[in-house]
This record gives sequence, structure tokens and C-alpha cells, in this order.
Amino acid sequence: KIDGQWSGRGSAFVHVELRQIGSSKSSFVKFSSSASVVTARLENAAATVAYREADATSFMDSETYEIFSIADSELPESKVMFLDIEGLEVVLRRFRSEVVDVGLPEFLEVEVDSTGAELERKSAGYKDVYLKNGLRVANAPMFIQAGDRIRVRIREDDGRVEYVERTSKST
Repeated sequence: KIDGQWSGRGSAFVHVELRQIGSSKSSFVKFSSSASVVTARLENAAATVAYREADATSFMDSETYEIFSIADSELPESKVMFLDIEGLEVVLRRFRSEVVDVGLPEFLEVEVDSTGAELERKSAGYKDVYLKNGLRVANAPMFIQAGDRIRVRIREDDGRVEYVERTSKST
């Protein structure tokens, strides 16, 4: 996020939100208009989740078929929760050939493990549903039941998971 300001006296300055490579930490920094900044160039590579271990995830690079592991502690918890899906297609973000982030798909189809109590809203009833990996999806319609498959949107900026639609009913 960038916000530029010009004061009546003196030079202009820019407020910038910077994100630390490899984590979800961010900070706000103020630069003068004459300052120069070197941007980090991230390379993107397509990969799939090969398998999970106790505290790491193994990925297979889609171009080179190379398999390598990334410790769960190096990734935000909101992303690690989805990496138990074998075959999940992700984007590996590399800085100087080192993987610093894993990009999840925007939409994902998952199975509902359990449902919560109804939440009253102005016009319709909603409830929370829980996925097999323990994540909560808020504001799902009342007709969603355990065993249903639903499509969710993964918000990488804040780690939220939003209900989109039901893709199939439980049998």
C-alpha cells in the first residue's frame, strides 16, 4: 500500500507498507520523495504438494520434477493448514533461488468435517463449518452438512477462508 503526501513547506514524502520476505510481517515506512528503493525480484515457479511429514511439506517442481522440503515454521500457519492436500497446485516464490513463500490457489474445493450452531442474521440463517484440517469457514448457509464438498476462497492477505458455493452433497 502506498500513500503519497505533499506538505505546504518542504518536500513530499511517501508512506509505504513493506512486507518482510518469507513471513507475513509488515511495517509502515516513510520515505522522502528523493529516496530510491531497490525492489526484491521474486521468481515464481509452479509446483505441487508431493507429501507431508511431521513438520515439513515436500513439493515437486512442475518443470524440473525436483522434490524438496520446506519446514512448516518457515511459512505462515494459515498456509500450512492447506498443505495436507496431496496434489495441490501451488506457486513457489523464490528470492535468490531460495523458496521464501508458497502461493495458494485463490479457490479450493474441500470437504466439510463438522458444522457449528446457526448464527442469526437479518434475512437468512448462517453457520460456521469446520474442515478436516481444523479451519473454520464462517457464514456458510444452513443447508451445508458434514461430508459436503464446498468451494472456498483463500484470502492470502489476511489468512481468512470464505465460503463460495457447495460443489456436491454428502451421500
